[in-house]
Amino acid sequence: MPSGGTLRVTTEVTEGAYRIVFADSGRGMTEDDQRRLFQPFRTNFPTGTGLGMAISYRIVQEHGGRIDVSSRSGLGTVITVTLPAKVASSALRVASRA
Repeated sequence: MPSGGTLRVTTEVTEGAYRIVFADSGRGMTEDDQRRLFQPFRTNFPTGTGLGMAISYRIVQEHGGRIDVSSRSGLGTVITVTLPAKVASSALRVASRA
């Protein structure tokens, strides 16, 4: 958010899923930008590599989850990461053994 703004991060636990919601009041994205958001090496920022969202998408996908994007140019963006609770709890058990 080059001109400042608000970023809100919330979490939700439902039966069978964990959700993390990132909502900002930034510049938002056009429909075209949203369609290409997860393409590697695609960025709208002067110093970006274009890998952050592509890597995030792949990690979430590998854990059986999904990422949903809702955005309108000039009105901000909401990105929702949903992970299945069973997969997430298994990953936590494996990490705690390391």
